[in-house]
Amino acid sequence: MSSDGKKLWRFKASKGVQSLYIDDVDNDGRKEILVGAYHNFYLLDNEGVLKWNYSTRGYTREVLSYDIDNDNKKEILVASNDLYILNPDGSLRRIDPAGKYGIVDMDLLDIEKDNNFEILVASDKLYIIDANGNEKWSYALNGDPTAVKVVDINSDGSYDIIASDSSGWVYLFSSELYQKKKRGLDLLSRARNLYAGNRLEEALEAAIEAKNIFEEIQDTSNLNDAESLISMINSLKAQRESELKTAFHYLNLSKTFYINGYYINASYWAQKARAKFREFKNKSAIEICDELIENSNAYIKIEAKSLYENCTEYYEKKDYEKALESCNGAIERFYWLKDRNKTILAYETKAKILIRYAEVLKKEREFGRASLLLQESYFIIKCIENSPLLYAPRCKFEPKSAKDIEAFYNSLLESNYTASKYAAEIEEIINLMKDIKEGKTGTIADFF
Repeated sequence: MSSDGKKLWRFKASKGVQSLYIDDVDNDGRKEILVGAYHNFYLLDNEGVLKWNYSTRGYTREVLSYDIDNDNKKEILVASNDLYILNPDGSLRRIDPAGKYGIVDMDLLDIEKDNNFEILVASDKLYIIDANGNEKWSYALNGDPTAVKVVDINSDGSYDIIASDSSGWVYLFSSELYQKKKRGLDLLSRARNLYAGNRLEEALEAAIEAKNIFEEIQDTSNLNDAESLISMINSLKAQRESELKTAFHYLNLSKTFYINGYYINASYWAQKARAKFREFKNKSAIEICDELIENSNAYIKIEAKSLYENCTEYYEKKDYEKALESCNGAIERFYWLKDRNKTILAYETKAKILIRYAEVLKKEREFGRASLLLQESYFIIKCIENSPLLYAPRCKFEPKSAKDIEAFYNSLLESNYTASKYAAEIEEIINLMKDIKEGKTGTIADFF
């Protein structure tokens, strides 16, 4: 209509126009007219010329245009049987399903104040959905919704929602409650992530803040979740404090053993302490443990060398008991240092000592003891042969597993040892066992 009231143009929709909206939807500086009608939506230019139309499956009761996803391009919102999101060129972006009666009204609001607008829809219930179609809030009225508007009714800077229903009720909702709930949920989510990352103090702070919010808005379900998380955090804190106390206990044990010259024990407890301190990322304590381990292992290396030298000296002097004692000490230390070659060397020496010692006992007619020593020597040989290439062997002989003299001798005869590196030692064991068998038969138990 012109200034003198003259009609400028008219446009005939298919049937029953329900809604109108004016906006420059394509940002070309000229406004368009958005027309919602029965089973159709029309976009007209400012001279009434149809630019395009889109068919719906019901009355188009409300139309809006806005850049809801903050991408500098406006979307056209068509409220009909469903919510149609259209691009300015008429192409469909998506359809969001509505309730059984379709959509009767809609409006826009930035409920989270993040410059991304949400869509308030009145259908079978009130819904707030984001720009991607995700439901963020819903509420069922006493009757079917009939209208909905977004205002700041008390000028407090927060959106309020006014709605009405078919039973005659009018409702006012404050978005402040939603914002507080969202803040509480964000804090609760953050607390869970911090808890999972063992950042317990920060997790507890966030969980308590979330709990206070849920108490304020009387959100019982989320309040219970927050309280449960707080309980879990406090429980883990107590456990961690106990573990930290244990770590320092291990460290003190290591220091005590180190001062008293028990270097394997010192290294052992320092390693256990270090493992726990690593969980706490306690760098200073880890450095102390590293120093204790390094110094202890240095002394263990010295002890191992000295004990092995003593072992060979006693062996040459035919003091086999002292030789075995020194050899066992050397083996323990070489094994602790994970020195495969020296561990094997010490075991090989021990196997030879056992053979020589058994020879002495045989002459003294202590056949049972001699047989035990020979069985241990043979056990060590087989243990070395079967040990993994990358690891120091651990050849611990259990006397309870020893066989009777005759049974052990027969098992030796059945063995195939000719290709063994230790064939000479095994041959000696067989010959000694033959002498023992001929000198005395019976069970090992006879000689304990």
